[in-house]
Amino acid sequence: MATRNYSRVPGAFPVLAAMTDMTIVLDDGSDQPFYYREQATEYIYLKRSGPWNQGANLTTLLYRAFVHGCDWVFLLDDDLLPSRVLYENVRSLIDPNMDLVYVGCRELWGDAEHYRVDGLWGRKETPVLIRNWFFDEGIAVPAPVRLHKFPMPTQRERRWIMAPPAFLVYHLAMIRSEDREARVAKYGREDPNHEFQNNYSYLADERGLARAKVPAEDHTLLHQWMRC
Repeated sequence: MATRNYSRVPGAFPVLAAMTDMTIVLDDGSDQPFYYREQATEYIYLKRSGPWNQGANLTTLLYRAFVHGCDWVFLLDDDLLPSRVLYENVRSLIDPNMDLVYVGCRELWGDAEHYRVDGLWGRKETPVLIRNWFFDEGIAVPAPVRLHKFPMPTQRERRWIMAPPAFLVYHLAMIRSEDREARVAKYGREDPNHEFQNNYSYLADERGLARAKVPAEDHTLLHQWMRC
């Protein structure tokens, strides 16, 4: 888990700890120490205040997992929670012939009971299981791209699969309109020349908005974890 000012989803770390053999937390310059730092197997604090560097953080986490002997890494961002199926069956997704396992990503929108389904919102996905390629012989580690590009060794194409539909994560950072607007403004400041993405305004655009209800089996867990 990489985090900065962890608070939005109190249950995210306990859920991660319950799903994995060990936990590594990379704290990217929080104002306050990470609440669960004593419970993590390893806690890393970066003394910096610059823009979030997703690629560098993921590369660092993979390397530290390599040091601990971890062949596979389960990545859970600090604003994500898994579906019940993913929570209970994550190990069934491990495929030694693959590098990445993607799951669907549902953006909770307006409240914690509904997620957005129109347009690209109904097709969003994210990698959650990563085969640790630091064990590969002769790897060449690329310079991490700062935003939205997953770091992989340079000598070959990534091998990936998409998990069955019931395996998914819920993103809680887009529930409130003020959080969506703040995200657009943040990316505008950090990427003013649109080097990493052409358009950020869509993150707060509600034209064509359509929502679906969170299934009952996930709804109960989400509310339980959000109150942890």
